Amino acid sequence: MSDATGLCRPPDAVVAAARAAADDRDGAAAHVVVADPAADGDATLEDGRYEGPDAVACGHLAAALSVADATPGVRLHHGDVDLTAEGAWLVLAPLDGLIATVATGTATATVTVPIDEPARIRPVRARLDAVLAAARARHDHYPVADDERGVFRTGMTTFSFRETIRESGLLRVRFDVSTTPATTRSEVTERFASLAISDPGDGDETSAFEPSGVDVTFEAGVERADPSVDVRDAVETAHRAVVGDAGYEWLARPTVFSRLPSAEKVAFGGGRPGDRFDGDDFERTRALLERVTERVSGREGRA
Repeated sequence: MSDATGLCRPPDAVVAAARAAADDRDGAAAHVVVADPAADGDATLEDGRYEGPDAVACGHLAAALSVADATPGVRLHHGDVDLTAEGAWLVLAPLDGLIATVATGTATATVTVPIDEPARIRPVRARLDAVLAAARARHDHYPVADDERGVFRTGMTTFSFRETIRESGLLRVRFDVSTTPATTRSEVTERFASLAISDPGDGDETSAFEPSGVDVTFEAGVERADPSVDVRDAVETAHRAVVGDAGYEWLARPTVFSRLPSAEKVAFGGGRPGDRFDGDDFERTRALLERVTERVSGREGRA
């Protein structure tokens, strides 16, 4: 199969081909897996691009199939990933041409605040806004509030609102937390130690209140890879040739990258997180993977 001209196969056909190709190739030097190996083709092919929840995974699988078919010594994994396989692991992720050897961890934070008081009842919305304001990313020097790509938030503990639960006299606000090696329980709880709301009718006056409690549950930890010099050099060389630079970024959430027990792993790929993956994303991913696998498998420069 050749996808060199772009995305041309329906997503479900790509997934089926990837699962069929995920066999045991004895002695494989490079193992390729998409960040979400559970993707089952929930996307559509529209004018040479994939759209839908599995668009990025399908695009990466299409690129991986093209390269694996043409490069002996490369094994593609999809579905039931063989985590025990030996060799270099190449994880395709929507990093927009960047490289990742670190994936953030996860935690859940639940902030509980009172929503009625004997002396004066505060609007529920005002209390919720105070909690959300405390959770916003902030930095003394970097413009994190306007950082759409998260460049300045790398290495910071960040909060993503999940849900609110209202109970008798209480409001529980739950966040998904992206953790770093420096994230601690006290850091999270202190973030919400003092909340402030405006006093209706008092102009710009504000009043402070404390939450009833802040519960933190740590889940997946931060994952760090330690690829060999040869693998790192192969990846960086490929990026300088295809992208023009070899920049690094963190994976914004745990994926199969975090589950791989091997330290000989690295993530890269075209596209951004979302529901779209186009021909340019495919070509960039294919070109990067082709150069990396040829180098890792020892076939670079052969006829």
